[in-house]
Amino acid sequence: MSFTNVKMRTPDGAEYGPVAWEELRQWQQQGRMPPGSIIIDADTGEERQPTSFPELSIPRPPMIVPPPPMQQLYYNSQPQQPNHIIPTRNPNALWAYYLGIFSFCCCGPILGIPAIILGIKGLKTAENIGEGKTHSIIGIVIGSITSLVFTVVLILILANSHF
Repeated sequence: MSFTNVKMRTPDGAEYGPVAWEELRQWQQQGRMPPGSIIIDADTGEERQPTSFPELSIPRPPMIVPPPPMQQLYYNSQPQQPNHIIPTRNPNALWAYYLGIFSFCCCGPILGIPAIILGIKGLKTAENIGEGKTHSIIGIVIGSITSLVFTVVLILILANSHF
């Protein structure tokens, strides 16, 4: 085997070297030899796959992947589950929901209009955090319906009282 001074051609066509055989082995051990590279004898121009050299059969070091941050995985030693029932991280959505429901029972536009406003804010927040979209929509819909119905009823009452 003549391959004493060698070059390395990477899959993207870049060539490195010529370097001594030992330096090429160091590159391989450091993970600097991408898969699909070709070893070229600098003297003869002969090309060979790295797998044809037993000296280069040392496995590449494993990639070290940092674990995800702990606050995303665990909360109070329990796996964190998304809260789909009550949007605790989106108070605008929660308030819109409650104001919409109470506007249906009493005080139509007085509670319905804030329900619409907070519902819109809650939808914007829900896009970012993924929580509270349903509560926001319920607040907007019920707040709109009750505000509209109570306003129409009020107009009809006022119109009939003048005749």
